[in-house]
Amino acid sequence: MDIKKEVASLNKELINLRRDLHMHPELGYEEVRTSKLVQIT
Repeated sequence: MDIKKEVASLNKELINLRRDLHMHPELGYEEVRTSKLVQIT
């Protein structure tokens, strides 16, 4: 596995996630939406 290729393939998705999180801020310890977005399944 080439880690640089793995990171590059996720770049657009991670940028979109970061932008979404910044558009929908939540208060500390009340991150319901955020936790649903970043949970590992």
